[in-house]
Amino acid sequence: MSKLYSMELLAWHLSKKHGKTIGRNNLYKLLRRKGIIPINTTVPYTHYILCGWFKLVTHLKNTSVGAIEVTSTKLTEKGFQHFLNIL
Repeated sequence: MSKLYSMELLAWHLSKKHGKTIGRNNLYKLLRRKGIIPINTTVPYTHYILCGWFKLVTHLKNTSVGAIEVTSTKLTEKGFQHFLNIL
């Protein structure tokens, strides 16, 4: 299985690259402006998942009302390198 990276890690690397703090939320805003992630979500368009840039990871989280399914957006190695190079 390939290694998966968090959006926070990409934001941190981009901050180091550009010498200014970007942060995860601003990274999502940037990806929305570029048409990669729709407004009001953190899940990328299917095209970008199928091309191997992202992977959705689902896990159960215990809450006071029971377990709920949570989906997280992760970057693949291919996606991480792609965005590090173009952003």
